[in-house]
Amino acid sequence: MVLIWKPITDLTDDWRSLSDGELGPLLQFWNDQRADLEQSGALAEFNKRLGREWSIETDRLKAFMTLIVESLRP
Repeated sequence: MVLIWKPITDLTDDWRSLSDGELGPLLQFWNDQRADLEQSGALAEFNKRLGREWSIETDRLKAFMTLIVESLRP
């Protein structure tokens, strides 16, 4: 199978027909779940833990990049 590059084109005026109609109910479900999680405090706890994980990963990436830069110096 050979893929040939084509430039990106704009969506047609009928772009809404590309949706299968599942996004509306999915959005409503997510909003309901989010509200429940916010009321229980679970969402705040999750965001707190996620922020901590991102901070740790960012520090690891920074240390790795520093190691690479230092190893490339003459």
